[in-house]
Amino acid sequence: MRPQSRLLVFVLGILVLAGIALANSDHRALAVGTQVRTFVASTGSDSNPCSRTSPCRTFAAALAQTASGGDIVALDTGGYGTLTITQSVSVVAAPGVQAFISPSSGAAITVSAGANDRVILQNLTLNSPTANVGVLYESGGSLQIDGLTINGFNVGIYGFSTGQLDVQIANTVVVGSTHGISFGSSSAGHGTIVRTRVEGNPGGNAVEVSDNWNVSARDVVVTRYFAGFYANANSTSGSAVLAVEGCTVTHSAQALKAAGNPLQSATATMRVSNCMITGNDLAVATFAGGSILTRGNNTIENNSSDGTFSGSFSGK
Repeated sequence: MRPQSRLLVFVLGILVLAGIALANSDHRALAVGTQVRTFVASTGSDSNPCSRTSPCRTFAAALAQTASGGDIVALDTGGYGTLTITQSVSVVAAPGVQAFISPSSGAAITVSAGANDRVILQNLTLNSPTANVGVLYESGGSLQIDGLTINGFNVGIYGFSTGQLDVQIANTVVVGSTHGISFGSSSAGHGTIVRTRVEGNPGGNAVEVSDNWNVSARDVVVTRYFAGFYANANSTSGSAVLAVEGCTVTHSAQALKAAGNPLQSATATMRVSNCMITGNDLAVATFAGGSILTRGNNTIENNSSDGTFSGSFSGK
C-alpha cells in the first residue's frame, strides 16, 4: 500500500473513532434531563441513573436528570439535600415516607423557575433551627405546596419577586419559624392558603401579605405569634389584600392587623368571616392606611382587648 493510502486509511479510522465517541457523548448528554420520572432513596447514589431500581441519593442529582414537567419521587425516609428548582417539576415523597431537607443555612428549597413553569412540592419535611427560609419562591408560573411540614427557619415560606407570583398552600404545618408565611413583591402576586397550621414565635408574624399581593386564607389555625394575619402595605403605592375565612387565631399579641403607608398611598385591606379570635392581647388592630372589615359572623371573645373593625361587608 502506498504511503498516501496508508495515511488515508489512518485518517478515516480516526474519523470513525471520533464519530463513535461523539455519538456516545451525545447519547449521554441526551439522557440527562430527559427522564419523565426519577427516584431518590437513602441507599441510592448520585452516580446512578435515578431509575426506580437504581435511585439517586439527592434531589439535586435527580433534578438534573428529570425532564421539564417530570416527577421526582422519594422512595424511603432519609435526608435528600437542598434543592434549587429552575423548571417545571413535581417533588414528592411516597406515602408514609419522610423526605427530609435540613440545611444549616440559606434555603431548603429555592424555586427560581420560568414564567410558564409549574412547580409542585408534596409531602416533604423541611427542618432547620438556623437556616433562613424553608421554601423560597423567587420566580415561576405557579407553585403548589401540599402536605409539607416546615420546622424552624427564620421564614417558613417566603414569596418575593419583581415579577408576578402565584402560590397555593394546602394541608401544611409551619412550626417554630420566626415568621410563618410571608408574601411581598414589587409586582402583583396572588395566592391561597387552606387547611394549614402556623404555630410558633411570639416575636414574628404568622401570615403576612404585603405590597401588591392578594391572598385568600381558609381554615387556617394561627397560634403564638406577634401578629396572626397581617395585611401590610409598607413600601409601595400598591395594596395588600387579605381575605380570611373560617380561621382561628389564639395566644398572639395582635390577632388581626392591617397597616398601610399613606405617605406612598399604599393601602392594606383585610376581610374576615366566620373566624374564632380568642385568647389574644388585641383582637383587631388597624393603623394608618389599613382597614379590617367584618362580615358580622365572627367570634371575638376572651381577648385582653377586642379592638374595633373598620367596617363591614355582606354576603352576596
